Amino acid sequence: MKNCYQLLKSGWQRRQVDDCWCQNNGIIRRMKKQICHWQSYAKAWDGQDLPLRPTELDMANYRQLSGRVFNQFEPSRTVALILGVTPELEELAAASHQQVYCVDSSMQMITNVWTGGYDSAMQADWAILPIANGVVDTVYCDGGLHLMPPRQLCIAIAEISRVLNSQGRLIARLFLPPEWAEPLTAVHQRFLNNDARSINWLKVWLWHAIEINTQAEAGVCLADIWQVLEQWSAGKEVDHWLTDLGLTDQQIATVKIYRDNPTHYYFTDAVKLAELMARHGNFAVEARLNPQYQQGSQFPVIAYVKN
Repeated sequence: MKNCYQLLKSGWQRRQVDDCWCQNNGIIRRMKKQICHWQSYAKAWDGQDLPLRPTELDMANYRQLSGRVFNQFEPSRTVALILGVTPELEELAAASHQQVYCVDSSMQMITNVWTGGYDSAMQADWAILPIANGVVDTVYCDGGLHLMPPRQLCIAIAEISRVLNSQGRLIARLFLPPEWAEPLTAVHQRFLNNDARSINWLKVWLWHAIEINTQAEAGVCLADIWQVLEQWSAGKEVDHWLTDLGLTDQQIATVKIYRDNPTHYYFTDAVKLAELMARHGNFAVEARLNPQYQQGSQFPVIAYVKN
């Protein structure tokens, strides 16, 4: 098996910049802002669950769509690239691809979460993948495309297309906005009524409740989520208030990373994303599968094929 750096794009050299390898000052600035977020996220990884981590229902959809790849390529010859370090995707790809690599901007996420070999991990931004043209058969990504502002997303789409070979595929689970988002008052009442199936579902509802009052290009700032919780806690420390409501320390840790966190999330609907995929990566939607859980249509697994 090749060391991942044998796949490096011609002319690239490893260069450390605040734990990031990159060639664009705009991307450097964005990555610097996110370093603390991903350090904290890595520590709270075990507390992530449905829908922020793929369940068996989601993985069944991944397996079904990735099966289309194996009908065309011999598994012994395929190369998979994972955007991020999702362990469930590493297990899926390792079972069906000869070579599996990951790219993540955070060394903390690679160190604490990646379950593949160290030599298979690359620390880089998805908008400037340090990988040669056309050497990857399948790219996987779980809930990652909403992490990039629109301009960077378009660049990343072009980069994903560049590293894929002809008829290669991107198979991704998306985090889509709902057709109708509840206002904050309704989300608050649902939470107090214990309708939130987990703290992670509460975060999803809050993302989109706050998004109602923001422009799509501006995104949702995670610090705003924490500020809403501070208002709801009525003067109590938020973690103490959540403890009183019956949440565990592990669950609370997954939301405490939002405190004073400048990271933004950007939610694009499936139709608009398909347009961006076609325009910037020459991708077409091949298939879409929704998981069979509540609000599953917001978290589909979609296969995009490169034309």
